Amino acid sequence: MEVIRVPRLVKPEDMNHHGTLYAGRLLEWFVEACYMCAARSAGLPGTMVFLRIHDLVYKIPVREGDILTVEARAAKAGKTSLTIYGKMVSGDGSRVQAEGFFTFVCVGRRRRPVAHGLTLPPVLDAEDKAVRKRAAAL
Repeated sequence: MEVIRVPRLVKPEDMNHHGTLYAGRLLEWFVEACYMCAARSAGLPGTMVFLRIHDLVYKIPVREGDILTVEARAAKAGKTSLTIYGKMVSGDGSRVQAEGFFTFVCVGRRRRPVAHGLTLPPVLDAEDKAVRKRAAAL
């Protein structure tokens, strides 16, 4: 399963009254990128619905004009659910600004959970191994 990367430019309308990225916008960007990852992983766009956010941490304030990338990768596959790890990195990739896990559920025509039949591929690298370990504990 691939790692989805979505670049973002932080604009004035994304700011809160403290001059940093509004948490609601951060969540919007995370859910969007993580949904794309879940839908592509399942191969069934439109059938994954958002269920839960786990352990989202906003580590470093983001300022207007910053260029960021939201990265998302599959971290845990249940029978009907798929948990995606998302992280927001600085433009040069040197800092993780925020990170967390987002769970989606595969639904059928009756809008009830259905088995997606997914299994995660072998671990890609050390980061992937650490992410999967953290996701297993959720």
